[in-house]
Amino acid sequence: MPKKSRNPSICSMVESYLYKHGYTGLYNSEVECGCVMRDLMPCTEPHQVDCKAGYERKCNNSRCECTGFHVGPRPPRVRKPTPRA
Repeated sequence: MPKKSRNPSICSMVESYLYKHGYTGLYNSEVECGCVMRDLMPCTEPHQVDCKAGYERKCNNSRCECTGFHVGPRPPRVRKPTPRA
């Protein structure tokens, strides 16, 4: 039975970095591509230069052909609750 390598994969190193720094995924604005932690690097060939750490945002545009989310450079806005009178 082969031994497991102690050396981490690129995907696990990237995942650790994203988690440690509060990011939720990767995005590449050059090719309109994005992935999130629960499905990180499904392409198996991340663009070493163009993929950047980013934040998942829900997409509410009914005309968009996405999978329900986008990943980009800014975190989603947190709405402050309005005080009740």
